[in-house]
Amino acid sequence: MKPSAELGTYITRDAELLRRIGLKHLVQQRWRRGDIAPIKFTHDAAYLLKQYKTRGVPVKVRTPHWSPAKIHQALARGPHRSCLEQSDFLEEEFVDMVLKGQWIVLPYEDVKNLPRLRLSPPGVIPQ
Repeated sequence: MKPSAELGTYITRDAELLRRIGLKHLVQQRWRRGDIAPIKFTHDAAYLLKQYKTRGVPVKVRTPHWSPAKIHQALARGPHRSCLEQSDFLEEEFVDMVLKGQWIVLPYEDVKNLPRLRLSPPGVIPQ
């Protein structure tokens, strides 16, 4: 599936920036505060939610690093077939997440050698 012109523009922009300044600086430049609403009441998780809003959510991966063969296998498998029927919805969601600074969409060729790379196929649950 080829991305829309709008999403393609963001992919091209960020791929060029990745090559110029590297992943760490790209992420720092694109990251936004997210859309967690301010907590205006007493709540046990208020501190944690504030930390997530300002610093992001940490990700801890406990499985061994993936081999190039396993990464290639995941790429070859591709998205779940539910995505084929929902491509317009997915395009909108991808663009929205990019604009919010929550996602960066990059070509596989530009990220295939990143350390600790893992791929997860998207799927859609119609609601």
